[in-house]
Amino acid sequence: MALTNCSMCYLPLPEHEVVSHVSRNHKFDPNFIVYCNQPGCGASYKIWSSFQKHVKREHHMNFNNIDDEDIVDVPEPYQDEDIVDIPESYQDEKNRQDLLRWHASMFIINLKESCSIPQTTVEKVIDGAQQLITEFMSIIKAMILNSVNEETRTVSRADILQVFASCDVLDLFHEVSSSARIKSFLDKCGMVRPEKQEIWPSRVWTKEAKFVTRKDYAYVVPFLRNLKFYLHNDDVLSCVDNPKPYDGTIRTILDGSYYRSHKIFKRDKKALSIIVYYDDVEFANPLGAKTRKLSIFYWTLGNVYPELRSSLRSINLLAITSHANVKKHGAEKVVSDFLNDLALLGNEDGISLKIKDVQRKFTGFLNFVAGDTPAYLGGFKEGVANAHRPCRTCFADKQSIQERFSEELFVIRNMETHTQHCEDVYSPGLNKQARGFWSTFYGVNFKSALMNVDNINVTKIFPHDFRHIMFEGGTLAVEIKNFLIYCIVENKRFTLQDLNAIIANFAFDHLVQDKPSPIEP
Repeated sequence: MALTNCSMCYLPLPEHEVVSHVSRNHKFDPNFIVYCNQPGCGASYKIWSSFQKHVKREHHMNFNNIDDEDIVDVPEPYQDEDIVDIPESYQDEKNRQDLLRWHASMFIINLKESCSIPQTTVEKVIDGAQQLITEFMSIIKAMILNSVNEETRTVSRADILQVFASCDVLDLFHEVSSSARIKSFLDKCGMVRPEKQEIWPSRVWTKEAKFVTRKDYAYVVPFLRNLKFYLHNDDVLSCVDNPKPYDGTIRTILDGSYYRSHKIFKRDKKALSIIVYYDDVEFANPLGAKTRKLSIFYWTLGNVYPELRSSLRSINLLAITSHANVKKHGAEKVVSDFLNDLALLGNEDGISLKIKDVQRKFTGFLNFVAGDTPAYLGGFKEGVANAHRPCRTCFADKQSIQERFSEELFVIRNMETHTQHCEDVYSPGLNKQARGFWSTFYGVNFKSALMNVDNINVTKIFPHDFRHIMFEGGTLAVEIKNFLIYCIVENKRFTLQDLNAIIANFAFDHLVQDKPSPIEP
């Protein structure tokens, strides 16, 4: 059977199940986009209803086995916004479907005009209403079928009226009719709400020359509660329970040496691999000059297969706060609860979670931390270009990085020496100048709070970003220099004068300000 990948989550599926899968899992996604997988087509759509019409119009012969709830016609609303009364032609019993469409159109028009919502929102409302009507009709159908007399195989008029009478008192939107009810409904659905946590109080001067206490806050999503509901997902739980076999080839993060050699993995071959991502996001008002910088922490599970983990649905928010708070108080104040949860998860007994009515034990650990400048979380130097010892893996300095290119030529960091260096930098007897000297010499800013968790090795969990190493760490300049020596000096493929002439005559256009100077012999 031929398989094809879903364009939203890349899940491999039989061709005839793709439309049903997209309908049930992705049709309300805010970043919805789907590509038609039929041979020779390749059309793309950002609106579910448009994709429905395309499939029915162009490929209906290939999708005969799709349920009606997956492929339905979305009625086109009437465009005449001046209609205020029901047209007489719709009052005939023969035109009841047209009458229903007229009411639906008036509902959408009134909603759009009274709430001033854009057309994209209108289309989402239409999709949602159509799905609601489909579900409602299927429930009515099931209720009528349940009223059929087993002996006569008929249903009485009174039974049918009773079915519709029971629907008359049904308040479909009772659970979401107020803010309080919406909150209660989301709690029932298992939504884990972010909690406002005080980071650290500080004393500041106000414009009125008053010395007041100001509290800094972060919004944190409880990790273990979020993990519990994340594991309720069938795909996620299947990935955890069925890790891909390892044959010596590195295909996923679980095949890496750090994960497979970790003491927790040796106890539990299905240990959870926690991945954390940290980055700063800057927001600006286009009408003003002020900007606001936020620090955002995310997490996901490395156990989830790569083809599923890349989906936005697999990424979970951990915490968000002002970047100034992180700089002032440190990231450990923001993720302190998360570190406590990691300590519980790393215990020999792990944590006990009730998943699908079954009590299960899970263990796990922090596998790695990614981000723009993840070195900050580990207490290492952030600057790749300016730091004396820019590497968080070894003790290389700026000069040796440009002269040596083999790991064996460097001294690798480990937890024992790193712990000693942190203690040396913050030795009680040091003054500010001496502390700055040792901080520069060791390439360490402070002792990371991650070191308080027994199963975390901060010298191993911060992988390097190739872009920063190449373009900011000076590695690219060394590569270009060695390449030119190889071409000009060793193999004489061209001369230095030829290269300078090409640079001088090249059309840099809008990049002319970055035009390199001629290379001197």
